[in-house]
Amino acid sequence: QLAFREVDEVAFALPFSFEHEDYVQILTDLATKLGPELGRRPA
Repeated sequence: QLAFREVDEVAFALPFSFEHEDYVQILTDLATKLGPELGRRPA
């Protein structure tokens, strides 16, 4: 049986070799797609 705990923050490690546009796309996706799926809402 799996159990999940509530956390307040998550860290993602991204490689330094990405282009600027790649970072923007990843962060945008995290904020607009993953965040809401995890129950996060804009402050």
